[in-house]
Amino acid sequence: MNALALNVGLLLLLSAATTGYANQCMHCIAQGDERSCDDSGESLECNEELAEKYVSLFLRVNENLDVESVDKTRFKCFKFYIIGEEEFHLKGCTYQGLPICDNMKQNMQCTACRGKDCNSIYIENYYDDDDYGRAGARVSSIGLIATCAIVIGLFRVTRWR
Repeated sequence: MNALALNVGLLLLLSAATTGYANQCMHCIAQGDERSCDDSGESLECNEELAEKYVSLFLRVNENLDVESVDKTRFKCFKFYIIGEEEFHLKGCTYQGLPICDNMKQNMQCTACRGKDCNSIYIENYYDDDDYGRAGARVSSIGLIATCAIVIGLFRVTRWR
């Protein structure tokens, strides 16, 4: 019985630890305010094809980016905008280990983040409402609770032996 509980616990822990690698980001390009970018954009799961599209643009700003040595399986979201007579906004995803926001020019700003649509102005709250207005726990909360329960269970098993 204890071996079964340990195996199930390890499986849950492993699944909770590996869920953060996929990332979903807002993808848009627009002139004007940031809201117009998000309103015309689309939330998409990151992949190598999307990341490469944006990397080619950032190489024009910072040609010293080392794209070849970066892990191409982990992603992050970004917000990039140019300040001028009219603002220009670009949002998408790139590789997690690539410092695309370094070495920006004076009229450019860039931030990177990880998490579902973290680059959107419409970012979700910690709790999502269901159709009835009730708050539902996010999957990350459930994973954290499961991990804590496993650790406590393992502590109890090893303590009473």
